[in-house]
Amino acid sequence: MRKKVLAFLLGTLLLTLSVCGCGGSEKDSESGGKDDSGQTRGSGLTQNGGNDVSIPLTPETLFDVTDTEGGVSIVYNDIEGGDINIPAQIGGKTVTEIGEQAFWCIGVTSVIIPEEVTKIGKAAFNLTYLEQIVIPENVTEIDEWAFLNCTRLNSVKILGNVTQIKEMTFSGCSVLSEVTLPNSVTEIGASAFANCRSLKNLILPDSVISVDRSAFSGCEDITITYQGTDYSYEELEVLYAALNEAASVAPSLPAEDFFNVVEVEGGVSIFVTREVVGLYFYNGEEGIVHIPEQIGGQTVVGIESATFVGSKYIVDLTIPDTVVRIGSSAFNGCEELVHITLPSGLTELETSLFMFCKKLQEISIPSGVTRIGDSVFSGCDSLSTIYVPEGVTEIGYFAFKNCENLSLVSLPDSLVSLKDEAFDGSENVTVTYKGVAYKYEELDALYSAIKGE
Repeated sequence: MRKKVLAFLLGTLLLTLSVCGCGGSEKDSESGGKDDSGQTRGSGLTQNGGNDVSIPLTPETLFDVTDTEGGVSIVYNDIEGGDINIPAQIGGKTVTEIGEQAFWCIGVTSVIIPEEVTKIGKAAFNLTYLEQIVIPENVTEIDEWAFLNCTRLNSVKILGNVTQIKEMTFSGCSVLSEVTLPNSVTEIGASAFANCRSLKNLILPDSVISVDRSAFSGCEDITITYQGTDYSYEELEVLYAALNEAASVAPSLPAEDFFNVVEVEGGVSIFVTREVVGLYFYNGEEGIVHIPEQIGGQTVVGIESATFVGSKYIVDLTIPDTVVRIGSSAFNGCEELVHITLPSGLTELETSLFMFCKKLQEISIPSGVTRIGDSVFSGCDSLSTIYVPEGVTEIGYFAFKNCENLSLVSLPDSLVSLKDEAFDGSENVTVTYKGVAYKYEELDALYSAIKGE
């Protein structure tokens, strides 16, 4: 959850800074990217993305470098900007990455990216004066916010093998009118082209199976062509249905392509990389998800908070016994979820874990669980019977709130703390504790019994 919050905060900060006029000198801003003769600077772009001899190589001394596998990552360290022709090598090492915030808030008017580059980092060109960009063939990854709020950027051509157009990559590029995407793209992320108001036409490659519903927010004049059909802004829901159909017949892909990981003690914890459509077909069965025991050779020991929050596509989910922690709200709002297999090593059901899983029909709580947090099963309309295992000592506020069809909950003798509002609104429930059955109207007596009053 922390990563998602930090991502949101940084995105908000970058959006805020767009109104502060950063990006080159005042002279650059007023001249609209013209040189001293009054002529507009050339874009310096070549069809293959390689270095253009018409623009001299930018001196190596203007870049800070960090070693990476196979080369170096660069960050521009000057404030002048202008036309940038990135060298293919710096200090005898191959430039393979454009680093995070490499040209952020600098008055860069054009850039030549060498063919050796494989990655463009987070917010690399955010708030620059770029007018055009050609991304060469070897680039496989463009990170979030890479071209956020480039308000002079009018043309983008991606020649590489990029698979994802990530969160807010081109958001706020208000004059962007030409975009060419390669056939390698399978996903377009949240707000990727949000408020690109000059973007009238976009062809999605047939390879695309996932588009976040916010990807084209504010692009009210856009027409998107996908698999030979045109969709207007008002018809995007129809497009999403077509994408969903495409995803359902997509070839199986390994779990590594669908989950990001963060290293934790004992292995890795997963969080989702693909949102909305296309996520749940990697094992070839629509709506059925089996989280693997290992990803990239590392043991999956956790699921991050809010990982699947709001998913409308999971029906059946199996979690391996290697998982020992599932973060809060991990399945909150999974309205189609009917069945879930929880791992035996869990010790806690964290806050709002299954909140509003309206079709969840049954749940087996692992025997090692000692605490059920606040609102864990709140709004689970289809649950009818829950057996809370011996060993559970605490049940939090609203844990079983508004479970309309909940008829029986069996509490263990080990329970020593039950918040008074735990069953609020679940009017059809009968709760058993230490051999005594309590109806909804008698729950005050149950609370008193657990408190020893």
